[in-house]
Amino acid sequence: MNLSWVDAGIVVVYLVAVLLVGVYMERRAGKDIQSYFLGGGTLPWWMLGMSGSSTYFDITGTMWMVSVFYVLGIRGMWEQWFWAFPFAGFAMAYKGKWAYRSGVLTGMEWLVFRYGTGRQGQSARLTMVLINLLIMVFMLGYAGIGVGIFLEEFLPFGRNTMVVGLFAITGLYVLLGGFFSVVWSDFFQTILLSVAAVYISVTAFLQIDPATFRTDVGDQWFQLAPVWRLDPTPEKYPDPFGLLVLLWVTKGVITLFQAPGGGADFQRFRAAKNEADASKVGFAWGMVIAVRWALVMSFTAYGLAILSETGNAVDSEAVLPMVLNRVLPVGIKGMVIAGLIAAFMSTFDSTLNVAASFVTNDLVKPIWKSASQKQLMLVSYLSTALL
Repeated sequence: MNLSWVDAGIVVVYLVAVLLVGVYMERRAGKDIQSYFLGGGTLPWWMLGMSGSSTYFDITGTMWMVSVFYVLGIRGMWEQWFWAFPFAGFAMAYKGKWAYRSGVLTGMEWLVFRYGTGRQGQSARLTMVLINLLIMVFMLGYAGIGVGIFLEEFLPFGRNTMVVGLFAITGLYVLLGGFFSVVWSDFFQTILLSVAAVYISVTAFLQIDPATFRTDVGDQWFQLAPVWRLDPTPEKYPDPFGLLVLLWVTKGVITLFQAPGGGADFQRFRAAKNEADASKVGFAWGMVIAVRWALVMSFTAYGLAILSETGNAVDSEAVLPMVLNRVLPVGIKGMVIAGLIAAFMSTFDSTLNVAASFVTNDLVKPIWKSASQKQLMLVSYLSTALL
């Protein structure tokens, strides 16, 4: 096991803490489906912004981002357009309040708000619910594969055993505490990763010599301007780089200007107390997510520096766990690993809670029109457990 007992203890304490949060929040979340899926409109905007940014801070995505910058250099920033990274600014400007004003529970119900309660609106709603549920199931699998690969580097258990264990813990506290559990666990995760990001960034700045680093990676690594073909062409990016940039930017721009209806994003804005707070959620989202870039670039710089020292080839997707093992001292390593596990749990719990809201509000509720809040809460618990 590549983990000291101190680091392992930090991870265990974190997992126990989030479970206790779920138990504590059960009473508040169980009032009705508005409380279970939107926190009853009682959560502060800054916590919702921290929670939203955490849903974008998953462990698999972080490993992928490190590998992209490791291979492409600063030009890897163009790949981030695929995820519409300036999203928070648009949310602060108008998309947050746009979502809040709809007054609906889910992004799928927004389609009825937009197109009416007739056949067109209901057909759009049903189609998007089924598509999004399928996508969310795939996303849960994607997140599980990434966290399994990551944890194999540190723990002596099998990949499947660790993934099932994390799925069970995360599913249990989401089942009990609903959206309250999601936001509070995201709050703890943000604190852990922010502390870790500051530590790793400052350490990288002090330990890596800029002149030596530039000599090792070459001037091309620092170039941002897109080119049609990279020279030399990376094995992981054999296609024309310019074509990929066009596709990434096009997809990102379309995402930025599309309607606010969706999953975890829509949920955060609707959970705000008022329109002004919905816009502030976007502001907090953008401020907090900046921490991720510092963490990613620090891991990338360390990976390149270690590679130049050892001369050994490194799988780009193994850069992050390699740096964790070699660079971080006892205690800090446990905090970072707990934070990255929390990053997986944040993505998982948000996806699970949103998917359950689709089942309850957009599949069952339109059919079971006479259902009481108590009966809908039972459906919410069952759908969360089944998903």
